[in-house]
Amino acid sequence: MILKKVAVWAIIFAAAGSGVGQKALAMDDHLAVSLIKFSRVLEELSANYVEEIEPGVLVNHAIHGMLTSLDPFCVYLESDRYTSFKDRTRGSFAGVGLTVQKRESDLVVVRVIENAPAFAAGMKTGDKIIRIDGEATESLDLDACVSRLKGAAGTPVELAYIRQDLNSPIIIRITRDHVILKSVTSAMLTRSGIAYLGVHRFQGNTMKGFIDALEDLESSDTGLQALVLDLRDNPGGHLEQAVEMADLFLEQGIIVTVKGRHKVQTRSFHANTNDVRRNYPMAVLINQRSASASEIVAGALQDHGRAVIVGTTSFGKGSVQTLVRLDEDSGFKYTIARYYTPHNRTIEGNGVTPDIHTRADVSVTGDLKQASGSLTGSKGNAAFTHDSQVLQAVHYLGKSR
Repeated sequence: MILKKVAVWAIIFAAAGSGVGQKALAMDDHLAVSLIKFSRVLEELSANYVEEIEPGVLVNHAIHGMLTSLDPFCVYLESDRYTSFKDRTRGSFAGVGLTVQKRESDLVVVRVIENAPAFAAGMKTGDKIIRIDGEATESLDLDACVSRLKGAAGTPVELAYIRQDLNSPIIIRITRDHVILKSVTSAMLTRSGIAYLGVHRFQGNTMKGFIDALEDLESSDTGLQALVLDLRDNPGGHLEQAVEMADLFLEQGIIVTVKGRHKVQTRSFHANTNDVRRNYPMAVLINQRSASASEIVAGALQDHGRAVIVGTTSFGKGSVQTLVRLDEDSGFKYTIARYYTPHNRTIEGNGVTPDIHTRADVSVTGDLKQASGSLTGSKGNAAFTHDSQVLQAVHYLGKSR
């Protein structure tokens, strides 16, 4: 029955191409033959595989395999993964408010979102979660761990975690809640007007928060005399938001060129003259986890000589994906174009190379210690006193003014 239905559909599909030329018809013939072959395998496995299996499960596996065979950024998103992806791009979700990574078998907290349930419970960056509701995280992959941390607002979850300076695990019970992802953080670093803006990802609400924070810094008592733009650990997000951010600091020229398979997918984005002229010196921080949209911003500002790039070479994701919705609970993400910097450099596989190469674990001595001493004593700046990459940027900007 499956074979018969798909075969009939394939023949109709092929015949529909007869009015658009021989080339289109030939392409549709190839597609029809491939679909018939696929349906033959599907029906055979559904009917005779040693264990009963739903045809829908086989189709899902086939879609997954089809996409992953293309490049690492083509992904089939089912159920929780699809919902999670949409939540991240919107900038909100329900859960405990942690960003976690798998480091070998350890589930490590890399960010605690301010004012979220985990923040209120006292969790910190560097904590290692060993159990979620009694289930060991060691044997779970990252997606499974994230899925267990998330859940409906008002539902409880028990976490057991290890902190470096403590001998025994800490066990806490947290009630999940709606979490707003604050993608922008800001601070006035020095009394001489060197400011900090950190952008954690490019999501739906990023540019509003960025412009608000930038204008607050510009209208401060000292004014904004130089800016450290921190794109470290920023995995990217919306292309349009990256273009808008770079445009704030450029007056003319290309920001990025996107080149796709079809002419309609090829476009150059240009800078516009701004009402506010922002001519102050800038340093942009990147590292090996800065990717995609963050590389667009860094590459554009570097090519135009607008900012010095500080840190380590970025990830090297120079491609653009689009999300296609299949139904209420699934969709897929695939690559439609690659992007190029104003100097026509491809980021894919290469990344952005910093002008000042410095690792995060450099000892704070000499010039960096002097830069650390120049920071204001505000509570928000305490973390920067040991951040060698921020201090390297402050040292550079202090000299360039």
